Amino acid sequence: MKRVFKWLIIFFIVVGVVLCISGAALWYLWSSNLPYIGTLKDYNPPIISTIYSSDGEIIGRFWEEKR
Repeated sequence: MKRVFKWLIIFFIVVGVVLCISGAALWYLWSSNLPYIGTLKDYNPPIISTIYSSDGEIIGRFWEEKR
C-alpha cells in the first residue's frame, strides 16, 4: 500500500509541475502579443465624419474603417 501511495504522490507532483510549466509558457506566449499598457492610454480609434445639410439631413459619411 505504501508503494502505491508513494507512486501516486510522485505522479501528482509530476503532473502539477508539468501543468505549472505549461501554464507559464502559455501565459508568456499569450502576453507577448498584448500591447503595452501605456499605448492604450493614447489610443484614438478611427471615427466616422458625418456631413449634414443646413436642414439637418445627412449628406454623406467619410471613414477609413467603419466600426
